[in-house]
Amino acid sequence: MAFYHPHADGQVAARAYLMTFGQLSDVVAQEIRHPVGSDLSLDGAADRQWAMKSRTYETLLRLQDRDCLPMFTLTSLQTTDAATPSASYLGVVLDGLGEAFGWTAHARARYLLRASGVAPAWNANRLVALCDGQRWA
Repeated sequence: MAFYHPHADGQVAARAYLMTFGQLSDVVAQEIRHPVGSDLSLDGAADRQWAMKSRTYETLLRLQDRDCLPMFTLTSLQTTDAATPSASYLGVVLDGLGEAFGWTAHARARYLLRASGVAPAWNANRLVALCDGQRWA
């Protein structure tokens, strides 16, 4: 899993999806393992963030607006130990970076090598190989 922290250094490559408030509510419910079908309660937010009842994603953050529309992300603000991601997880992330931003395999590898937990288990050559479809455990 990867989490967004609003006060961390650097920039995060991200994708945004246009959805209704009901769809956002359903996505949040699914991710925090709650029943879908009822809208979020976004009353009483401190600092544009809401606590969620989940051990994994415990915070819903309102980000800056984009094209006059509100943006949100579901994340964790807890301090966690970085773990080495699997080849299949990295493959999905690498594919998404290529699809969303058109980055070369080398640019995607450089980007991921800045993420905690990726190096030293992974290096640029292995990440580029994953971009080329070579998957291994």
